[in-house]
Amino acid sequence: MDEDMPARRTEESAEWKDTLSMMLKGKRLVEDVKDPSLREQSPGDKPAVKNDVAYESMLYKPYRIIKPRTAVTMDYRPDRLNLIVNKDMVITEVGFY
Repeated sequence: MDEDMPARRTEESAEWKDTLSMMLKGKRLVEDVKDPSLREQSPGDKPAVKNDVAYESMLYKPYRIIKPRTAVTMDYRPDRLNLIVNKDMVITEVGFY
């Protein structure tokens, strides 16, 4: 058995979390792609989904959304994705805690 396995998993996990953070920051969090404000007309009259949004249904679970002035528990859950959003539901911070 490889003695470095736990260390590699930790590094891979940290890298994956950093990548996820970069992918989500700055995107507007929305519940469903059916929201008409998220669609734009494209050639051929087929609606295209805008790239500046993140869909709640596609988030890593478990997760919680922390809105401005929202009370949160202080329990530490390193497997939980925490998304801090502003009043416009734009993701400003991403963390696992």
